[in-house]
Amino acid sequence: MFYPKYKHTNKILLDLTAIAEAKGIIDRTKILPQQEVKLRRQAIIRMTHHSTEIEGNKLNMGQVEALYTKKKVDAPDRDIYLVVAKTISSTTNHHSF
Repeated sequence: MFYPKYKHTNKILLDLTAIAEAKGIIDRTKILPQQEVKLRRQAIIRMTHHSTEIEGNKLNMGQVEALYTKKKVDAPDRDIYLVVAKTISSTTNHHSF
């Protein structure tokens, strides 16, 4: 049987309630298609930058964005490969939360 190593406190319950309420508002919000495309693009670039940075990639956000838009970047091949592979993976695997 699973026994969690935490206790449900009033603060945790209030925070979870606030998160659920915020998610409900976000889910009901209408976004214009062009805004959605821009937000999705920004999310992919940021996610790619931060997740490859954890793996030791030295590219900055601007370089990652340049690679996303298929521009050349002066950087080690390994770093470029990591970003391009992650970007391709991010744009082909859409998850719904």
